[in-house]
Amino acid sequence: MRNGAGAGNLARVAEPFDAGEKPPSRLHVFEHRPGDWWAECGICETWRTASNPTQRRAWNEIHAHFRSDHAARERLGVVCIAWSELDGAEGYYLGYWDGGSDLMVIEEMPNTPSIDVALEWARSRADRIQVRPSWDPAHSYSAGSTPRPGMPPLTARQ
Repeated sequence: MRNGAGAGNLARVAEPFDAGEKPPSRLHVFEHRPGDWWAECGICETWRTASNPTQRRAWNEIHAHFRSDHAARERLGVVCIAWSELDGAEGYYLGYWDGGSDLMVIEEMPNTPSIDVALEWARSRADRIQVRPSWDPAHSYSAGSTPRPGMPPLTARQ
């Protein structure tokens, strides 16, 4: 669930799927027998996990598989980065890599005070990057190799 206000809207709880969030249609979790949860990947049609004691454990397993085997290779989604500065404390960039469409948040970015570090993290994961920089945190800029519609490109710092 996204939470907070302002730049904090980009913060994300590190759960595979939030309540009511739709998982990818080709990832399946089901109870094979009472207390025996299985997960299957319909993308590669070869990956499967069995004997998970809870549904959450099965979702965690398939989420980890999806992140490592599918998301990174296909450079899906968009990375969103924002500057956060609360109550006079030192500011930092926070962000996440979102799979887009009916996928999921794939990974949260480690907080960093450096836009260069944040952009390096983002560019290693996706071609579409949206940034709200420290010098203009109220506006979004496109910083990836694939422009974000309706956003100006991120240029030199002010």
